[in-house]
Amino acid sequence: MNEFEVVTVIGRPAEEVFAVVRDVARTPLWTPGLAEVRRTSGGPLGVSATMVYVGTFLGRRYESPVACTGFAENKQLVTTTTGGRSIWRWTRCLSRPVRGPG
Repeated sequence: MNEFEVVTVIGRPAEEVFAVVRDVARTPLWTPGLAEVRRTSGGPLGVSATMVYVGTFLGRRYESPVACTGFAENKQLVTTTTGGRSIWRWTRCLSRPVRGPG
């Protein structure tokens, strides 16, 4: 499995950042190729919540069913595809930046 990591430092409290991250309909704002996220389950976002990701990858349109597979309030949101041609997992972790000496 190929993996990559993107680290972004945001100078705001974790609670403020997580409020944006948990609003999954806004995910396309920072995810190239993703056009839409539709929730397909009711209730609060948490483990087992479901949604559909709609977008383009390598020039082709896709609609992938996705489930929330990890959730910790103000700390982590993990979503994993549950169907389609490939398996994708997105992990969003919030933590305080580690400051070096100086």
